Formats: sequence, structure tokens, C-alpha cells
Amino acid sequence: MNDRDAIAPEPAYLGILVCPKAGPLPFGSRAFYRRLATAGRSLGLAVYVFALEWVDWRRRLVRGYAFDDAGARWTPGAFPLPRLVYDRAFPRTKEQLMRLRAGVARLAAQPGVSVLGRGLGGKLDVYRLLRAEPKLEGLLPSTEPYAGPASLARWLRERGDVVVKPQGGTHGKGVFRLRKTTLGAYEARGRTASNGSLALRFASLDSLLRWADARLIDGRPFLLQPYLELTTREGAPFDVRALVQKNGEGRWTFTGAAARIGAIGGLTSNLHGGGTSRPAADVLRERFGAAKAERALRRIERAASAIPPVLERSHGPLLELGIDFGVDAGGRVWVLEVNSKPGRTSFTRLDDDHVGIAAVTSPIRYARYVLDRQLGGQNK
Repeated sequence: MNDRDAIAPEPAYLGILVCPKAGPLPFGSRAFYRRLATAGRSLGLAVYVFALEWVDWRRRLVRGYAFDDAGARWTPGAFPLPRLVYDRAFPRTKEQLMRLRAGVARLAAQPGVSVLGRGLGGKLDVYRLLRAEPKLEGLLPSTEPYAGPASLARWLRERGDVVVKPQGGTHGKGVFRLRKTTLGAYEARGRTASNGSLALRFASLDSLLRWADARLIDGRPFLLQPYLELTTREGAPFDVRALVQKNGEGRWTFTGAAARIGAIGGLTSNLHGGGTSRPAADVLRERFGAAKAERALRRIERAASAIPPVLERSHGPLLELGIDFGVDAGGRVWVLEVNSKPGRTSFTRLDDDHVGIAAVTSPIRYARYVLDRQLGGQNK
């Protein structure tokens, strides 16, 4: 791309912000972004993908990629700064995260630019906000930051096992269950930072603590939580991903719920770790029966609807949330995690066109609402 690339004439731009990758097309999730581009066009929005590194702040121009329907391909071009920014950037390091936050803040400060929703803070910050909400009482498992080997030893002495997870992790990476076995040894099972499965045994508590502190945690912020038995009848881990999104009228709506099922004997159910997705209602009925499944689904929907306003009061405007719920062997519902940049794979794999379409098009409809109500409707 160069300065001679023509600026497209469409009247309203939505920019999808990404972290660039190596390769001929320097971004992922292209099928999702293609669907966003198609939905945007139907509502008068011109969609392009860009990274902060491609912004010419002085000239208010952006090098980016737009999808060309005629050629069925992504084409590079030069565009004005977008009126609307949909943040789908996933930084891999703390340094990338800090640059992203500074860049998003700079975009939001530009005249005529609106960022549709900011990324949430760390898991511990989110937990503390939700813990204080009476409507969510009894739904959040105990959570505390890892404070050295002594804190981990205390959890193991009091509970016999513990789940450790990165405060800023995604896709189930780095999540481990540590436990004392019936023979008095210790075991660690989970997924590595590269999302491979790992199982280790230790002869003593001290050897487990040394490994966890030096190799697993290694100075990074981690959380400690109780291990919850969240499995199907066959012993496969599962959770329920609920998707809540703002609609074309600016209101929060419950888009749907999908169950994500991992491998039998595994710890996580995330699709990036090899899991599969099915309609949540089907999986819960098979596990608990119709009556208990219906109660769990109602509880999930009520909690999912209560969470967005709680977070927005402290965090500011959000666009969508993927909320992960667990349902234990007794049918009790737990809030496991909240993600402000949820994926769509769990829903697009379902045999439910309504949910799959809404999961993709709701951000576009909300973007059109923001443009019409808050920005005056046209690029200028």
C-alpha cells in the first residue's frame, strides 16, 4: 500500500482494530470479518480491518484491508480514520497490551471517532466488581491472587486441590489443576502457554510448589480458585458460553447460549484446546434432566443480563460480553469468566441460524445506532 491508493468514497467507515500478524494477509479471523463487512454494507457502513501501526495520525489516514465481493478477496487501500472502531485486537504481551490501550485512547480522543467498547481489565478486577453485586450473590467461586508458594500450600491443605489460571489469559492457556492424590503424592494437570496438554506428578508438596512458582507462574499474575466438578455424565469438562450484545436500539440483549465440551478427563472445554460446541439446552438436559436444565438456563440468562450494567458502571460503555458459566453436579450455576472480546465459533457451529446470525450482525446494528444517534450519521 502507498499514498497513491485511492480513498474509498463510502460515507461511513467502521474500522476493525486488530493486532497484525505475519503473512500475506496480516490478520486472522478473516471469515468473521468478511461477514461483518457484508452486514455493514447492508446498513450503509464501509468496513475495513486495520492495526494501530498502520495509522498516519498527522494526515488522519489509515492503511487497511477491505473485502472485495466481486473478487472474493481482501484488498489493501487507504482510508480516512474510521468514525467507529470495533476493537478485536488481542495483544500477546504486556508491552503490546500497554501500546494497545494507549492507541485506543488516542483513537477515542480523535474528533468524530467513537470506540464501540473498551476491553475489560484483568480477571481479578472483574471478579471484585461482580462480587459486590447482590444480584450475583452465590454465583462466583472464591478467587484470590497468587501470593507465593505459601498461598498455594494453604489452598491445597484446606481443599486438597486448586485451580490456578493467568489473570490475563485466554483460550484456556496456562490453566492447571493442582491436587493431592489418594497415595499422598501431588499432581498437576492442565494446558501449557502454547495450549498443549500437560500432566506431571510430584513426590512431595515442596516439589510441586517449586515447580508451580518457578515454571508455571514464573513471576506473572495468577489467580487461585477452587476446583469445580463441571463435567458431563461421561466425564468431559463443559461450560456454557452466554453471549450478550447491544442491539440496534442500544439495549443489551441475550443472544444465546452454547455449551463447549472438552476431552474426557481434561480440564478445560475451550474450543482452541480441541473442544466442541452444542446447544446449551441439549447438553444440560442430558446431564441434569429437563426440569433442572430449565432452571439452570433461566439462572444463566438472568445472571448474564445482570452483569453488563454492573461492569459498565465502573468500566464505561461496552459492546458485547461472552460470559462463561459452569454448572456443577448438583445443578448449581457458577460465573467462571467474563470476556469483552468474545469469539463467535461456539455459536456459528450451532444448527441455529438465528443465534449465529445475531452473534455476527449485532455489533454492526449497534454501530449503525451509534453513528445515527451520537455522531450525526455521515463521515465529514
